[in-house]
Amino acid sequence: MPELPEVETVRRGVEERLRGKEIIGVEVRHESIFDAIDAEGIKSMLLGNSVERMERRGKYLIFCMSHGERILLHLRMTGQLCAFDDDFLDDKHCHLVVHFAKGGFYYRDVRRFGRFCPMGLGGKTEAGFECLGYEPMDRQFTLNYVKEGLRGRHCPVKARILDQRFIAGIGNIYADEILFRARIHPLRPCDELTNCQIKRLKKACETVLEEAIADHGTTFRDFRDVYGESGSHQEHLAVYHRAGEPCLVCGEVIAETKCVGRTTSFCPKCQKR
Repeated sequence: MPELPEVETVRRGVEERLRGKEIIGVEVRHESIFDAIDAEGIKSMLLGNSVERMERRGKYLIFCMSHGERILLHLRMTGQLCAFDDDFLDDKHCHLVVHFAKGGFYYRDVRRFGRFCPMGLGGKTEAGFECLGYEPMDRQFTLNYVKEGLRGRHCPVKARILDQRFIAGIGNIYADEILFRARIHPLRPCDELTNCQIKRLKKACETVLEEAIADHGTTFRDFRDVYGESGSHQEHLAVYHRAGEPCLVCGEVIAETKCVGRTTSFCPKCQKR
């Protein structure tokens, strides 16, 4: 599933290509990608309007339309927004096509888990959005906020930083990378972290995501930006997807375990339990 750096990469590309262009045509192929609205409803929201700006919150994209309404998009596992200039290359996984006077964009989703949801209609997608905690780029993401979010919790620290109600935008890839950078074992209970470790954890949340955004995200299989380009951060990962390989810091073999059902990679020497 795309995480904060990948969604931010898409946000920037969408805003660059789509901002201010009047929508003159909308094709809906599958209504299952909509939450709390049908095909005719989404067409009426889009036709004759334009995207005034794009926002992002955690893993959610927000289309801020020229008429004042906002539409959430959760890409989930395989959702992609793709821009086109002239002829658009159709395929069976394309579910929504938006046309401008020249060019446009389309939404494709192999597994059809992604959802568009107009804000204010009370859809399930919007309910998840409203529960989000702060993200590492927010001013409110202070050391005290992190400490309070960990206090009194005996669950593994990885499980906690994957909780979108605590920190928005972090998924499995960056959780592993953040904990490696902070030199914390992923299964260490939150209530056993020292003040020094919590400080390192906060800093790692910020720097790891910033570096991944600069690399336009991580691509192993599905993720592409609006131009169809892959991210490059996979070339700089320290532990994720590297089980059995030597640690880039100490040379110890990267190990693998499970945490809340997620495959978890770590260095047994750098991240002693």
